[in-house]
Amino acid sequence: MAEKKSKSRKLTVSDVGVTIVERDTLQKVTAHLRENPVLYAAVAGFVVLCLAAGFLYRLGAQVEDRKVMTQFAKALESEDPKEQMEKLSAVAGLKSRWTAESLYMQGEAAIRAEEYGKAEEAFKRIVSEFPSSEYAARATAGLAFLAENKGDLDAALAGYQDVLKKWPESFVGRCQPLNIGRVQEGKGDLKAAIESYQSQIDRFKGSNVAKKAQAALDRLQESHPDLFPAKEAAKAEEGEKAVKEGEAAAPAAPAAAGSDAPKQP
Repeated sequence: MAEKKSKSRKLTVSDVGVTIVERDTLQKVTAHLRENPVLYAAVAGFVVLCLAAGFLYRLGAQVEDRKVMTQFAKALESEDPKEQMEKLSAVAGLKSRWTAESLYMQGEAAIRAEEYGKAEEAFKRIVSEFPSSEYAARATAGLAFLAENKGDLDAALAGYQDVLKKWPESFVGRCQPLNIGRVQEGKGDLKAAIESYQSQIDRFKGSNVAKKAQAALDRLQESHPDLFPAKEAAKAEEGEKAVKEGEAAAPAAPAAAGSDAPKQP
């Protein structure tokens, strides 16, 4: 039985044309390369130079970043707040990724050194230059603290409320009801202060700020029981209940001596 011959696809003119075009293009590129070796060498050299420059730039940036990080760490080692403030100021002036943090730590050191004006400058720089950083909320709270420290309770209250409004879920934001309540108490608005203290307990249960808020509520209740009518009523009710339970549990009084003895004739 004769074997079937496989049918070969017959090339068309278009197929041949494509092959010719592809070969012709390769030949042209090769010829151009041979005719212009200097041009291609220059292009290759430029590409290599760009890659090398990018690598050196990244390497230099990493070295500079480590240098700033080391300087920042050394500044924090300083125990004297004024000295620490000055060293951190130098780090903040280097314009690195550590600038916002350096400014905030500089502000805290300035407060400890009682250089309140410099603390205010550092916090204001964070708010204006790094509003999206994690230190913006802290700096805003720091400015409110400085206002409270100066006795400007209106500005302090506005600052603390601003932190709570803009960063409610941040750690700093969750701690602000205590500060707000303290300022409200200082302004004589005790009812509002009580609400803020209670809000702090509800917002951050079990935290240190919640314990401080509870202590403030206990103090106010002791000095102003009229501001806690529900608690006072509950307290009175518990007292009455305890008295009734005590009376019910007490043994009957014994009969008077000789009361049941027969009368003498």
